[in-house]
Amino acid sequence: MKSLIRQNFLMALAVAIIGLLICIFVFYELQSLKGWGVAVDNAGKLRFNSQWPKAAGFLYFEKVCLKKEDPQSSASKNYIERIEKSRKTVFKAIEDLKYGKDGSKAISSVSDEKAVTLFNEIEGGYKELFNLIDNLVKTCDERLLGKIDEVSENILSKAMELTPLLAKKGVNDTRLLQVQILTIILILVIMALSFGFSLYSTKILKNTISELTNGIKSFEKGDFRVLITTKYKEFSPIANSLNALKRVIEGMLNGMLNASEITSKVIEGQYEDVEEASPVSSQIQSLVEKASSIGSELTDLLASIERSTEEMKLAISEISKNTHETADRAKLVKISASEMEETVLALERSMGEIRNISEIIRGIAEQTNLLALNASIEAARAGEAGKGFAVVANEVKELAKKVSDFTGEIEKIVDNLSQEVKNTVEKAEKTKEMVDEVEKATSMIAGAVEEQTAVTDSIVENTLQTKEKSFALISEIEDLRKVVEKLNELFKDIKVSSDILSEISLTNKITGKLFDIEKIQVTDEELEKLSVNALVNLAVLGHINWKMGFLSALNEGVIPQVERDHRRCLLGRSMQILEKRLKGTPVEPVLKSLEKPHEELHGLVGRVERELDLKDKESITRFIELNVLPIFEEVMKHLLDIRDACRRHGCD
Repeated sequence: MKSLIRQNFLMALAVAIIGLLICIFVFYELQSLKGWGVAVDNAGKLRFNSQWPKAAGFLYFEKVCLKKEDPQSSASKNYIERIEKSRKTVFKAIEDLKYGKDGSKAISSVSDEKAVTLFNEIEGGYKELFNLIDNLVKTCDERLLGKIDEVSENILSKAMELTPLLAKKGVNDTRLLQVQILTIILILVIMALSFGFSLYSTKILKNTISELTNGIKSFEKGDFRVLITTKYKEFSPIANSLNALKRVIEGMLNGMLNASEITSKVIEGQYEDVEEASPVSSQIQSLVEKASSIGSELTDLLASIERSTEEMKLAISEISKNTHETADRAKLVKISASEMEETVLALERSMGEIRNISEIIRGIAEQTNLLALNASIEAARAGEAGKGFAVVANEVKELAKKVSDFTGEIEKIVDNLSQEVKNTVEKAEKTKEMVDEVEKATSMIAGAVEEQTAVTDSIVENTLQTKEKSFALISEIEDLRKVVEKLNELFKDIKVSSDILSEISLTNKITGKLFDIEKIQVTDEELEKLSVNALVNLAVLGHINWKMGFLSALNEGVIPQVERDHRRCLLGRSMQILEKRLKGTPVEPVLKSLEKPHEELHGLVGRVERELDLKDKESITRFIELNVLPIFEEVMKHLLDIRDACRRHGCD
């Protein structure tokens, strides 16, 4: 991949080198002109200093030699210092001109021989001048003054002649103009190169930005099949970020389409369940109505049983009363028999009639016993047997009446035969025994009546309990009716909700069709270019789609056709990249903790094959609640922890 920065650097380096060469050339030319200026300045020093040593020598002769001042005085030393200072200045200028020192041009570089000759004569003149001044200081010889003045004037005239030659005024102006023109040309060349470089860079930027813009416009049009590329690695982060965004949007769109398909299937299943449940609800409603009708009939029947039982209790009470009366009369008969025992002798003539009457009484007692037995049997049957028992009770009542009537006849006969009963003692004893039998039978009937009363009370109590339970059953049936009504309303709400979800699913499908996406596998090369946050986001979306596919398959009762190997999924292939990038960072422990739950999540497919009965909806629901959802939530938590940790500590 080309580097735009490298190309720009090379082009900028070329322009810089050209500019540097121009600067060096200009600097050289300017230094050259400056050197001639220094040379002219040195020539001026030679001209100016030609008079200073002479003046200092003359003053020394006047003040020291003529006035006889001490040579060691401050004034004498001052004159000597002036001479020495002038000597240094002169010979420094001569040395600079002669050897080209301190920025000065060397006199040898002058093409004019006259200037070189004048310089040599000036150098010799200054040597001679300073020798004369030194002799003057030593000897105070007045004759040296004229010679000094002559040599000084000669130096001045030659220095004045040398200066114009060094200046080369006309030649330097021409070179300066040439340098200026050349500098302008070179500046224009640099500007042209810079402008060309700018155009080239602008063209590269424009083309690169155009490539990125075309990709973004494709995304804007809904075409996510375009993979954004660039020739320059400086724009690779932008291209990689856009491609990562493309992958994220593709994952979101694929997830939306998968969710729409799953929602549609679930809605179809809900429609079928509602259609199947509607007849069941109607059947339940019908059963509730029948149960309500049966409950009402049962209540009426219990009320009828209660009334019959009350009538039975009254009948039993009447029988008990009659039985007690019979017993009382039997006692009276017994008393009469005792009395009859005293007068039995007087009853001999009526014995036949008494015997007949006793036989009748015995027959009645036997029939009474049979009727009492039948009454006990009928009472044991309960229920409808109450009617039969009433008949038996009436018979007993009639028999008791007959017994009473015949007893009355016996009393009349006994009264009639009271005078004759003295002769029938033995027969009176038999009558007494018969009365005892009647008394025993009456006692048995009384016991049976008491038992029947207890049974009847039990029937009444059970009837009351049954009545209470019937009322509770009717109340529960009414509650069931309300539940069925609410169930019907719920079915209607479910149908409405299903219609709304169906429309939402259809809308998502239409929205998904607005975009052109490809379900292609992200390559490892693409993963290497993505940031940590982009890898985490893609992993989150990928596992959400994995979960939807897994749950959809379980809902359909088939083995999920999703990735089984956690190392081959998007996150699994990204783990090595993430481990390299996050090694030694605070995020590394969070990444390592993701390995185990991630492996368990993808291992759920194998567990479905080994452990789950796909026809048992209850076991599927329990498996999802206990295994799928907790493991998936743990994986999502680790992924979000990695994302949050990267935001805090920085991963890219």
